[in-house]
Amino acid sequence: MGRTQWESFICLLMADIADKSSVFEVHGNTITKKSPYLAVRFSFFNFTVEYYRSPYLVQEGAPPKHVPKRVLSTIKLDKIEQTEARWMQADVLVFNTGHWWTKSKTFARGCYFQVGKSIRLGLSLESAYRTALNTWATWVKTKVNLTKTQVFFRSYEPSHWEGDWQMQVCRSETRPLLNLSYTENFPHLQALNDVIQEVNAPITVLNITSMSAYRQDSHVANWTQGNMVDCGHWCLPGLPDWWNRLFYAALLKNGVGVWA
Repeated sequence: MGRTQWESFICLLMADIADKSSVFEVHGNTITKKSPYLAVRFSFFNFTVEYYRSPYLVQEGAPPKHVPKRVLSTIKLDKIEQTEARWMQADVLVFNTGHWWTKSKTFARGCYFQVGKSIRLGLSLESAYRTALNTWATWVKTKVNLTKTQVFFRSYEPSHWEGDWQMQVCRSETRPLLNLSYTENFPHLQALNDVIQEVNAPITVLNITSMSAYRQDSHVANWTQGNMVDCGHWCLPGLPDWWNRLFYAALLKNGVGVWA
């Protein structure tokens, strides 16, 4: 899950812990949004909640030699994230990706897509996203012990920027959308549903996309003093707490034991 939801999850779990000193970050690290790895230990209950930062779920790195000058880095669509060996040890896995599959996070900073040794300069964001999801889903089906590990995928969290990616505007809205007939095309969500259906593995989708689309009032820009412009991230406490309630309900529904 994303860092904001992970932080919300830790706070919700902490609320019912009488001895707060029994909960600690394993390596003594401070919880910040730039931390690539965090692990909070609940020693009394003998379990750990880990966070791995992986915006794409596949590898990002230096491009191969002799590529066009505009290619400064690549997203390797056919290679799962390098920390995947550590993921396999978990009893519950919650994935998400989508927030960074934008022009401003890829092409605008010289980041293009790679499959094998080939740079796919003309590949669209939607096609690249679908390819990366296929890589992830295949990894889940072939590498994860699905009789031991329960797998979730939390869907794309919508933003409320206006305008195109070169001239984005963030308006400070203090009320949610009230039009209950509100609909929007979410290609990321459709790609996710297609891939999971095709892979035929016991993966539970936590669909927070549609419910979050109404909450234009829940972004940090709306409630932060100063000139912060951010219609993509969310306040805490706030909407991510409800994503975790959905996660909790899914855990209760699935039960304990063999999920495959």
